[in-house]
Amino acid sequence: MTVISMPLKDLPTLAEIEAQWAACEDHVRKERLWRQRGIRKSLGDGTHADMPLWVWKLGGAILAGQPNEAYSDFQTDLRKGLAPAAVAVINIVNGYAGYLPRPDITGATATPYGRRLSAKAVSNCSPAPRSTFPIN
Repeated sequence: MTVISMPLKDLPTLAEIEAQWAACEDHVRKERLWRQRGIRKSLGDGTHADMPLWVWKLGGAILAGQPNEAYSDFQTDLRKGLAPAAVAVINIVNGYAGYLPRPDITGATATPYGRRLSAKAVSNCSPAPRSTFPIN
């Protein structure tokens, strides 16, 4: 397993979210705060979160898993970087925090992460030379 330090968007602290939740009377907003609380609780109150990345080599194939929901470009870029190996990618492994935003998407609200993270995750999956690939 490799751990990638992922920068987070400017998010309220866990205590701030819990205070907003306790004071909230709108049931829809309260549900959103509860979900935000869960994400913040799993990521911690810092400005960065550690994202685990698991990579296994199975014969001539490579299996990569991470705990977020990545756009398809994550898989496409990873396959290009690891060609000619067959690559399978698993999203939402051992937890979930949000989407890994594509570098060209700004203002993504469904992610706790900052921009350009999909590319950062791919670069951690496919370093050169391939002999240094973090394979379990």
